[in-house]
Amino acid sequence: DYCADNKNDNNGYEDSTTYFQGGKVAILRKAKRCLKFDAGVRIDGKYSNNYYHNVYENLIRLLAIEECNNMISEKVPLIIDRMIIDTPSLNRIFDILSKNLNRSYITLDEGECAEVGQLYCVSAINYLVPIHIGPQKGGIEDYVFDRNYVMRMRERLLAYKSTGNYPKRIFLTRKSATHRKINEDDILKVLLPLGFEIVAPEKFSFEEQMAIFNNAECIIGCSGAAFTNVIFCSDKCTVICLDRYGYAYPVFTAPACFSGARMLNFQSDAGTTSSKIHSDFVINADSFSKFINSIIPKDTVG
Repeated sequence: DYCADNKNDNNGYEDSTTYFQGGKVAILRKAKRCLKFDAGVRIDGKYSNNYYHNVYENLIRLLAIEECNNMISEKVPLIIDRMIIDTPSLNRIFDILSKNLNRSYITLDEGECAEVGQLYCVSAINYLVPIHIGPQKGGIEDYVFDRNYVMRMRERLLAYKSTGNYPKRIFLTRKSATHRKINEDDILKVLLPLGFEIVAPEKFSFEEQMAIFNNAECIIGCSGAAFTNVIFCSDKCTVICLDRYGYAYPVFTAPACFSGARMLNFQSDAGTTSSKIHSDFVINADSFSKFINSIIPKDTVG
Protein backbone atom coordinates (compact mmCIF):
# COMPACT_ATOMS: atom_id res chain seq x y z
CA ASP A 1 0.00 0.00 0.00
CA TYR A 2 2.91 2.34 0.60
CA CYS A 3 5.14 1.81 -2.42
CA ALA A 4 4.80 3.13 -5.93
CA ASP A 5 6.78 0.76 -8.12
CA ASN A 6 9.41 -0.60 -5.68
CA LYS A 7 12.25 1.34 -7.28
CA ASN A 8 14.95 2.55 -4.91
CA ASP A 9 14.42 6.17 -5.90
CA ASN A 10 10.95 6.01 -4.36
CA ASN A 11 12.44 5.66 -0.87
CA GLY A 12 11.78 8.49 1.53
CA TYR A 13 8.27 9.66 2.23
CA GLU A 14 6.10 10.33 5.24
CA ASP A 15 2.60 10.25 6.64
CA SER A 16 1.00 10.52 10.07
CA THR A 17 2.80 7.46 11.43
CA THR A 18 5.87 7.02 9.21
CA TYR A 19 8.89 9.29 9.00
CA PHE A 20 10.62 7.20 6.34
CA GLN A 21 10.09 3.94 4.54
CA GLY A 22 12.26 2.08 2.04
CA GLY A 23 11.86 -1.57 1.13
CA LYS A 24 11.12 -3.45 4.35
CA VAL A 25 12.58 -0.79 6.66
CA ALA A 26 10.52 1.98 8.24
CA ILE A 27 11.08 4.61 10.93
CA LEU A 28 7.88 5.23 12.86
CA ARG A 29 6.80 8.15 14.96
CA LYS A 30 6.52 7.59 18.70
CA ALA A 31 2.93 7.08 19.81
CA LYS A 32 1.42 9.33 22.46
CA ARG A 33 -0.22 6.31 24.06
CA CYS A 34 -1.29 2.79 23.15
CA LEU A 35 -4.87 1.63 23.65
CA LYS A 36 -5.94 -2.02 23.93
CA PHE A 37 -9.06 -3.58 22.43
CA ASP A 38 -10.22 -7.20 22.27
CA ALA A 39 -11.32 -6.88 18.64
CA GLY A 40 -11.95 -4.28 15.95
CA VAL A 41 -12.56 -3.64 12.26
CA ARG A 42 -9.98 -1.19 11.01
CA ILE A 43 -11.13 1.75 8.86
CA ASP A 44 -8.34 4.20 9.63
CA GLY A 45 -5.45 4.69 7.22
CA LYS A 46 -2.74 7.02 6.00
CA TYR A 47 -3.40 10.77 5.62
CA SER A 48 -6.50 10.53 7.75
CA ASN A 49 -6.43 14.32 8.26
CA ASN A 50 -7.17 14.82 4.56
CA TYR A 51 -10.68 14.89 3.11
CA TYR A 52 -9.67 13.31 -0.20
CA HIS A 53 -7.74 10.39 1.29
CA ASN A 54 -10.46 9.66 3.83
CA VAL A 55 -13.12 9.44 1.14
CA TYR A 56 -11.23 7.42 -1.47
CA GLU A 57 -8.98 5.28 0.74
CA ASN A 58 -10.54 4.95 4.18
CA LEU A 59 -14.31 5.43 4.25
CA ILE A 60 -14.87 3.60 0.98
CA ARG A 61 -13.78 0.44 2.83
CA LEU A 62 -17.14 0.49 4.61
CA LEU A 63 -18.76 -0.79 1.39
CA ALA A 64 -16.47 -3.83 1.41
CA ILE A 65 -17.17 -4.47 5.09
CA GLU A 66 -20.89 -4.37 4.35
CA GLU A 67 -20.43 -7.32 1.97
CA CYS A 68 -19.06 -9.55 4.73
CA ASN A 69 -20.69 -7.90 7.74
CA ASN A 70 -22.58 -11.03 8.78
CA MET A 71 -19.30 -12.97 8.99
CA ILE A 72 -18.03 -10.76 11.85
CA SER A 73 -19.57 -10.74 15.31
CA GLU A 74 -21.88 -7.76 15.78
CA LYS A 75 -20.03 -7.00 19.02
CA VAL A 76 -16.84 -6.10 17.13
CA PRO A 77 -16.61 -2.30 16.78
CA LEU A 78 -15.21 -0.23 13.93
CA ILE A 79 -11.89 1.53 14.60
CA ILE A 80 -11.75 5.00 13.03
CA ASP A 81 -9.70 8.16 13.35
CA ARG A 82 -11.25 10.88 15.48
CA MET A 83 -10.76 13.24 12.55
CA ILE A 84 -13.72 11.53 10.88
CA ILE A 85 -16.01 12.32 13.81
CA ASP A 86 -14.72 15.87 14.31
CA THR A 87 -15.08 16.88 10.64
CA PRO A 88 -18.76 17.43 9.71
CA SER A 89 -18.49 16.28 6.08
CA LEU A 90 -16.50 13.16 6.95
CA ASN A 91 -18.82 12.40 9.85
CA ARG A 92 -21.82 12.56 7.54
CA ILE A 93 -20.18 10.26 4.98
CA PHE A 94 -19.32 7.83 7.75
CA ASP A 95 -22.92 7.87 9.00
CA ILE A 96 -24.29 7.13 5.52
CA LEU A 97 -21.83 4.39 4.54
CA SER A 98 -21.92 2.63 7.93
CA LYS A 99 -25.70 2.85 8.30
CA ASN A 100 -26.31 -0.78 7.35
CA LEU A 101 -23.53 -2.20 9.51
CA ASN A 102 -25.21 -1.60 12.88
CA ARG A 103 -21.87 -1.46 14.68
CA SER A 104 -20.49 0.73 17.41
CA TYR A 105 -17.18 2.48 16.83
CA ILE A 106 -14.11 3.53 18.76
CA THR A 107 -11.80 6.37 17.80
CA LEU A 108 -8.07 6.97 17.73
CA ASP A 109 -6.68 10.44 18.28
CA GLU A 110 -3.69 11.69 16.35
CA GLY A 111 -0.54 10.01 17.65
CA GLU A 112 -2.36 7.13 19.35
CA CYS A 113 -1.84 3.49 18.46
CA ALA A 114 -3.91 0.43 19.28
CA GLU A 115 -3.15 -3.14 20.27
CA VAL A 116 -6.02 -5.29 19.06
CA GLY A 117 -6.52 -8.93 19.95
CA GLN A 118 -8.48 -9.82 16.82
CA LEU A 119 -8.15 -7.25 14.04
CA TYR A 120 -10.14 -7.26 10.82
CA CYS A 121 -8.55 -5.28 7.95
CA VAL A 122 -9.75 -4.44 4.45
CA SER A 123 -7.20 -4.38 1.67
CA ALA A 124 -6.79 -1.10 -0.21
CA ILE A 125 -9.60 -0.53 -2.70
CA ASN A 126 -7.92 2.41 -4.42
CA TYR A 127 -4.12 2.68 -4.59
CA LEU A 128 -2.85 6.26 -4.37
CA VAL A 129 0.85 7.07 -4.34
CA PRO A 130 1.92 8.70 -1.05
CA ILE A 131 3.39 12.18 -0.85
CA HIS A 132 7.15 11.90 -1.01
CA ILE A 133 9.52 14.07 1.00
CA GLY A 134 11.27 14.83 -2.30
CA PRO A 135 9.61 15.44 -5.70
CA GLN A 136 6.79 13.09 -6.61
CA LYS A 137 8.21 9.88 -8.08
CA GLY A 138 5.08 7.93 -8.84
CA GLY A 139 3.85 7.64 -12.40
CA ILE A 140 0.27 7.61 -13.64
CA GLU A 141 0.37 3.82 -13.86
CA ASP A 142 0.96 3.64 -10.09
CA TYR A 143 -2.52 5.00 -9.32
CA VAL A 144 -5.30 2.40 -9.37
CA PHE A 145 -9.01 3.03 -8.82
CA ASP A 146 -11.77 0.46 -8.45
CA ARG A 147 -14.53 1.87 -10.64
CA ASN A 148 -17.17 -0.43 -9.17
CA TYR A 149 -16.61 0.67 -5.58
CA VAL A 150 -16.22 4.35 -6.45
CA MET A 151 -19.48 4.38 -8.39
CA ARG A 152 -21.29 2.48 -5.65
CA MET A 153 -20.09 5.09 -3.17
CA ARG A 154 -21.23 7.88 -5.48
CA GLU A 155 -24.76 6.48 -5.80
CA ARG A 156 -25.07 5.72 -2.10
CA LEU A 157 -24.05 9.24 -1.11
CA LEU A 158 -25.91 11.13 -3.84
CA ALA A 159 -29.18 9.77 -2.48
CA TYR A 160 -28.69 12.26 0.36
CA LYS A 161 -27.86 15.39 -1.67
CA SER A 162 -29.81 18.51 -0.82
CA THR A 163 -32.39 20.13 -3.08
CA GLY A 164 -32.44 23.73 -4.19
CA ASN A 165 -30.95 26.08 -6.75
CA TYR A 166 -27.17 26.33 -7.03
CA PRO A 167 -24.83 28.16 -9.43
CA LYS A 168 -24.21 26.56 -12.80
CA ARG A 169 -20.72 27.97 -13.13
CA ILE A 170 -18.56 27.93 -10.03
CA PHE A 171 -15.05 28.88 -9.04
CA LEU A 172 -13.67 26.97 -6.04
CA THR A 173 -11.83 29.51 -3.91
CA ARG A 174 -8.83 28.65 -1.71
CA LYS A 175 -8.65 32.07 -0.05
CA SER A 176 -8.77 30.47 3.39
CA ALA A 177 -6.15 27.81 2.56
CA THR A 178 -2.70 27.97 4.13
CA HIS A 179 -0.87 26.46 1.15
CA ARG A 180 -1.13 25.82 -2.61
CA LYS A 181 -2.55 29.26 -3.27
CA ILE A 182 -2.79 30.94 -6.65
CA ASN A 183 -3.43 34.41 -8.10
CA GLU A 184 -7.20 34.14 -7.64
CA ASP A 185 -7.89 37.82 -8.26
CA ASP A 186 -6.42 37.58 -11.77
CA ILE A 187 -8.41 34.43 -12.48
CA LEU A 188 -11.66 35.97 -11.23
CA LYS A 189 -11.26 38.96 -13.56
CA VAL A 190 -11.59 36.43 -16.36
CA LEU A 191 -14.36 34.31 -14.86
CA LEU A 192 -16.78 36.72 -13.19
CA PRO A 193 -17.84 38.35 -16.51
CA LEU A 194 -18.64 34.85 -17.77
CA GLY A 195 -21.18 34.27 -15.01
CA PHE A 196 -19.03 32.30 -12.57
CA GLU A 197 -19.79 32.51 -8.86
CA ILE A 198 -17.28 32.05 -6.04
CA VAL A 199 -17.87 28.98 -3.87
CA ALA A 200 -16.03 27.96 -0.70
CA PRO A 201 -17.10 24.30 -0.29
CA GLU A 202 -16.11 24.16 3.38
CA LYS A 203 -18.89 26.65 4.17
CA PHE A 204 -21.58 24.24 2.98
CA SER A 205 -22.89 21.01 4.46
CA PHE A 206 -21.86 17.78 2.79
CA GLU A 207 -25.36 17.38 1.33
CA GLU A 208 -25.09 20.87 -0.16
CA GLN A 209 -21.61 20.20 -1.54
CA MET A 210 -22.90 17.15 -3.41
CA ALA A 211 -25.75 19.19 -4.87
CA ILE A 212 -23.44 22.04 -5.90
CA PHE A 213 -21.14 19.71 -7.83
CA ASN A 214 -24.01 17.64 -9.26
CA ASN A 215 -25.82 20.75 -10.52
CA ALA A 216 -22.82 22.54 -12.04
CA GLU A 217 -22.15 22.82 -15.76
CA CYS A 218 -18.61 24.14 -15.25
CA ILE A 219 -16.31 23.97 -12.22
CA ILE A 220 -12.91 25.69 -12.08
CA GLY A 221 -10.44 25.83 -9.22
CA CYS A 222 -6.96 25.23 -7.91
CA SER A 223 -5.99 21.60 -7.32
CA GLY A 224 -7.00 20.63 -3.80
CA ALA A 225 -9.24 18.50 -1.60
CA ALA A 226 -12.40 20.26 -2.86
CA PHE A 227 -12.01 18.33 -6.13
CA THR A 228 -12.74 15.17 -4.16
CA ASN A 229 -16.36 15.98 -4.95
CA VAL A 230 -15.96 15.64 -8.73
CA ILE A 231 -17.36 12.15 -8.26
CA PHE A 232 -20.75 13.84 -7.79
CA CYS A 233 -20.61 15.76 -11.08
CA SER A 234 -23.05 15.01 -13.88
CA ASP A 235 -22.03 13.96 -17.36
CA LYS A 236 -22.92 17.47 -18.56
CA CYS A 237 -20.19 19.11 -16.46
CA THR A 238 -16.78 20.41 -17.56
CA VAL A 239 -14.20 20.53 -14.77
CA ILE A 240 -10.99 22.57 -15.11
CA CYS A 241 -8.26 22.01 -12.55
CA LEU A 242 -5.54 24.64 -12.18
CA ASP A 243 -2.21 23.13 -11.17
CA ARG A 244 1.54 23.56 -11.16
CA TYR A 245 3.59 22.94 -14.27
CA GLY A 246 4.48 19.28 -14.79
CA TYR A 247 1.91 17.79 -12.40
CA ALA A 248 -0.77 15.65 -14.00
CA TYR A 249 -1.92 12.77 -11.82
CA PRO A 250 -5.27 10.96 -12.01
CA VAL A 251 -6.35 11.57 -8.41
CA PHE A 252 -9.21 13.73 -9.69
CA THR A 253 -9.43 12.82 -13.38
CA ALA A 254 -10.27 9.16 -12.71
CA PRO A 255 -13.30 9.89 -10.45
CA ALA A 256 -14.42 12.62 -12.88
CA CYS A 257 -14.21 10.14 -15.74
CA PHE A 258 -16.32 7.64 -13.78
CA SER A 259 -19.04 10.25 -13.29
CA GLY A 260 -18.99 11.12 -17.00
CA ALA A 261 -17.70 14.65 -16.48
CA ARG A 262 -15.15 16.16 -18.85
CA MET A 263 -12.02 17.15 -16.91
CA LEU A 264 -9.22 19.36 -18.19
CA ASN A 265 -6.01 20.62 -16.59
CA PHE A 266 -4.54 24.10 -17.01
CA GLN A 267 -1.04 24.47 -15.61
CA SER A 268 1.26 27.31 -14.67
CA ASP A 269 4.14 28.22 -16.96
CA ALA A 270 7.39 26.26 -16.69
CA GLY A 271 9.79 27.54 -14.04
CA THR A 272 7.16 29.47 -12.07
CA THR A 273 6.86 27.20 -9.04
CA SER A 274 8.83 24.81 -6.86
CA SER A 275 8.67 21.02 -7.09
CA LYS A 276 6.95 20.70 -3.71
CA ILE A 277 3.45 19.35 -4.01
CA HIS A 278 1.87 22.01 -1.77
CA SER A 279 3.72 25.04 -3.14
CA ASP A 280 1.95 28.19 -4.36
CA PHE A 281 1.95 28.98 -8.08
CA VAL A 282 0.84 31.62 -10.58
CA ILE A 283 -1.44 31.06 -13.56
CA ASN A 284 -0.74 33.14 -16.66
CA ALA A 285 -3.91 35.24 -16.81
CA ASP A 286 -3.67 36.08 -20.52
CA SER A 287 -3.19 32.45 -21.55
CA PHE A 288 -5.96 31.36 -19.20
CA SER A 289 -8.34 33.98 -20.65
CA LYS A 290 -7.76 32.71 -24.20
CA PHE A 291 -8.20 29.12 -23.05
CA ILE A 292 -11.39 29.65 -21.09
CA ASN A 293 -13.01 31.76 -23.80
CA SER A 294 -12.43 28.94 -26.25
CA ILE A 295 -14.07 26.46 -23.86
CA ILE A 296 -17.09 28.27 -22.44
CA PRO A 297 -19.08 29.19 -25.57
CA LYS A 298 -18.48 25.80 -27.19
CA ASP A 299 -18.97 23.40 -24.32
CA THR A 300 -20.74 24.81 -21.31
CA VAL A 301 -23.37 27.30 -22.42
CA GLY A 302 -26.85 26.09 -21.53
